[in-house]
Amino acid sequence: MSTPTAALAADGIAPPAAVVVPKSRGTVKSVLSGDTLLIQDDKPSPQGPPAEFQVTLGSISAPRLARFKPGEDLKEKDEPFAWESREFLRNKCIGKKVLYTQQTTASKSTTRIYATVWLGTDTTECLNHTVISEGWGEVLRSASGKDKEAKEPLIALEDEAKAAGKGKWTKDKVKLDNSVRPNPAVDTNDLIGRLKNKPLSAIVERVITGSTLRLTLLPTHHNISVLLSGVQCPSLRGKSAAKSESEADASTTTSSSTTSSTTTTSSSSTTSSTTTQDKDGKDAAPADQPEPFSREAKFFVETNILNREVKLNLEGVEPGGSFFGSIECQSRDVAEELLKAGLAKYIPYSAAQRGQAWVVRLKAAEQSAKDAKRRIFANYEKKEATSNSSTPNEFVGKVSSVQNVGTLLVTLESGQEIPVNLSSLKLPRVGYAGDEKDLALMSAKEKAQYKFENTWAAEAKEWMRKRLIGQKVKCVFDNARKAPATTTPGATPLPDKCYYSVYWGDKLESNLAVALVDAGFAWVMQYKGGEQRSQDYEALLIGETKAAASHKGLHGAQDKAPTKRYNDLCVDARDKKARANQIAHAKTHVTFLQGKGPQKCIVDYVFSGARFKLTIPGQTCMLIFAISGLRVPRREEETQGEDDEQQQQKAAPGTKTISDEALAYSRERLHQRDASVEILSVDNGGNFVGNLFIGKKNYGVELLSNGYAYVQEGGGERIKEEFYNAEASAKKAQLRIWKDWNEEAEKKKLEDSKAAESSETTTSLDKSVKGEVLVTEVLDGARVYIQFINAESAGLDELVAKLTELSTSESSVSDVRPKVGDIVRAQFSEDKQWYRAKVTSVFGDSASVLYIDYGNSEKLPLNKLKPLPKAYTTLPPQAQEGILAFIKPLNPENDYARDAQDYLKELTHGKKLIAEVEYKEAGVLGLSLTSEEDGNINIAMVSGGYARLQRPRKWFFNSTLYKELKEEQEKAKRSRRSIWQYGDVYDSDEEESGSRRGGAPPTGKPAAKPAAGAAKPAAAAAAAKKK
Repeated sequence: MSTPTAALAADGIAPPAAVVVPKSRGTVKSVLSGDTLLIQDDKPSPQGPPAEFQVTLGSISAPRLARFKPGEDLKEKDEPFAWESREFLRNKCIGKKVLYTQQTTASKSTTRIYATVWLGTDTTECLNHTVISEGWGEVLRSASGKDKEAKEPLIALEDEAKAAGKGKWTKDKVKLDNSVRPNPAVDTNDLIGRLKNKPLSAIVERVITGSTLRLTLLPTHHNISVLLSGVQCPSLRGKSAAKSESEADASTTTSSSTTSSTTTTSSSSTTSSTTTQDKDGKDAAPADQPEPFSREAKFFVETNILNREVKLNLEGVEPGGSFFGSIECQSRDVAEELLKAGLAKYIPYSAAQRGQAWVVRLKAAEQSAKDAKRRIFANYEKKEATSNSSTPNEFVGKVSSVQNVGTLLVTLESGQEIPVNLSSLKLPRVGYAGDEKDLALMSAKEKAQYKFENTWAAEAKEWMRKRLIGQKVKCVFDNARKAPATTTPGATPLPDKCYYSVYWGDKLESNLAVALVDAGFAWVMQYKGGEQRSQDYEALLIGETKAAASHKGLHGAQDKAPTKRYNDLCVDARDKKARANQIAHAKTHVTFLQGKGPQKCIVDYVFSGARFKLTIPGQTCMLIFAISGLRVPRREEETQGEDDEQQQQKAAPGTKTISDEALAYSRERLHQRDASVEILSVDNGGNFVGNLFIGKKNYGVELLSNGYAYVQEGGGERIKEEFYNAEASAKKAQLRIWKDWNEEAEKKKLEDSKAAESSETTTSLDKSVKGEVLVTEVLDGARVYIQFINAESAGLDELVAKLTELSTSESSVSDVRPKVGDIVRAQFSEDKQWYRAKVTSVFGDSASVLYIDYGNSEKLPLNKLKPLPKAYTTLPPQAQEGILAFIKPLNPENDYARDAQDYLKELTHGKKLIAEVEYKEAGVLGLSLTSEEDGNINIAMVSGGYARLQRPRKWFFNSTLYKELKEEQEKAKRSRRSIWQYGDVYDSDEEESGSRRGGAPPTGKPAAKPAAGAAKPAAAAAAAKKK
């Protein structure tokens, strides 16, 4: 080893009289080749990281490293022993202090710094001499030989190395054959398959950003990009930074001959710059400036691990082809140190690749930086996730319904129901009605995937149903998604969709979403940046990785998905033809379900207190079912005889009818729970009827004993007796529908009824009234309003004219504020004339009225109503309500209800009819109508299958008309006309709720009278005048 003075002389620098003192000091940050270093100046910079200098060892040359891209065929290769030469120098001095003095050079074309460099803080060891003496470089000689004498010491060291066969001068054939490093292609899938989670050694070649690095794997020499798992550093987004990063990413190392000796100075990321504003007026990041603290993060990593040999663990591959991995240097995890220093943010997706233990450590490291407000967290303020709606941020309740894979309905102790969406899940698609159109547009591959997801969605829902219905859960708010804006003016804005982490189990500690993902029933949502997500997001990612590795559920093969096909016997179509086909389909399958006794079933949905949608797994079918032998009152029955205002009051929030209570009771007891069903028959609407059991107890008995229902024909004798006993106990306790029941009054009523039936004559019969009439309004297939054609009705035109003239001349008369029951004058909306009307309801600035001379109704603003002078009240109302004698109106939901109404209009409209009053009940006339063209209208309706008879009362049989109607009804049944298309039905079918005929659940609103085709006052008067 030469002395420092001799070394200086050998390098062409005249030694001073005293000891030579090097001019510069620094730390070796990177070794670019066997003769080139990147030295970081020891002097601090006021603008950020210290200056860096690229220094080439003077007077010597090491083998040249080729510049190439990984895996490409090279036009040039490394010079022999270039890699070993670089490694020798790297191991010698990386991260160590050095002294150096720039040499005097004669060349003006180069900008490189050629220097003599000493290792350490003194001039004991000269690196220029060490490289030559170990055989990893050779002395540069000029063509003229002028510097030969100055370089004699170096030449002597070179000769000694050659003689000893050191370094590149070796004679070993094996070493010579392997003197050029390999350039293996990088197959990410192959590498991750072989090396995932295995301890590896690597050299950090380049720090692109604080969390993105290029490494060379040892000993294979694979050159790969690695993103640190669990963290993301600020980005160097400037154009120059992006360019340098891309260049660095493309190349591995550069040779000493192509490396420029530029002097670089890193500036702080907080340097001021001109900013622009975005469209919202907020400061936007400058296009050419890096993000805050991006340079500090890069400098932090470079200072600690650049060109160091590190421990690497590959954990995954991101879509761009880069690897996720963790790096450890000197027993310290780089990602964790970045988080502690406040130079990176925690990234759940990649953190999950490292396992739960590291997830906890990394989150704790980030939180410590946040609490200390270090660097990128300088403005950090702790915020709790809060819901913008009335929903609490955390609550405990019972699961009352599983809506789909990711949505529950949770009921609080107060009775409030809250929809709960599981956060951070991507759910399989669920099939709905109408999907056939969407499927037609899909490719075969898309259809297969769609059906595959449908299958697992059903499996997931059933998995949740079995475990959650009726169970207590804890819901913790995570985030909310803004609801779309409503386009309807004045409409109430839709609530935000809230997402929760749901915990279940004995201690309410198990995350439901994690359990679903573990089972392969859902995927995990991917997020960008700091979007809010599940509190256990990392556990979700870990579960998804395990499920995918095990090929569970949605991660498995399509041909291995469970196949369960159910025969849908539900009648729910709106189209008449499709509905008829569904009813026929249900009737053909009833024989397979009858006589098998109780069978296990699942109550999929509760439509009303006694009507349900069931799935019978043993018979692989779904159907609509109603309990036989009892009936739950409908809302309209409970409000019968009340006006609209009273009905609205009963419908006010907090007010419940018996039907509402029965629905709530059945939902709590049965919705999505296991039960047993005994099928007895199917009704004309395609609804299956029979008995439902919870355990061994008949649920019909439970409804009756609690006063939610009353006994009605339809069950077997054994059940009927049980039903009567349950009803009797509810009556005695005066529960619900029996709250006003009085035993003595009931006995007296029964006695009076028997006495009336035993009498051969009845005051209900009233055949004294007979005359010509005009039907002015047809309410349905049996109920009408009529005008008797006489002197009184003939004066209606004159009355209307006077009222219209009076109303026109009284422009100063103030509008009225009527009450229900008031008789007023009202301006009909179609002809703008004024008629007598009765107020039936008042709502705000409008009122519903009945035109008392014509029988039709409409809703009008109050300014279209005026007081009726007393002089116009002497004429009795000319419209009288009637019903076709002995005929029962069809339920509005019956398939033929509208047809029956239209047919009755056709038989009566504008025709002079003869009306005979058969009886009068509750003010309504029981009419027998006859026309010259069609004969008896009552008989025509029954004969055509558009009407059915009322239940017979003893005095009916005194009427010749009733006997004729009964014969015609039997003929219509045998011929399967209209309502008898599918045969007879038991009597209770038409009395059940309209939804009994297979459709939507009850709305709780009274059935509306059909308004289409209503006779207009002026038109009816004209017709009467014409006749």
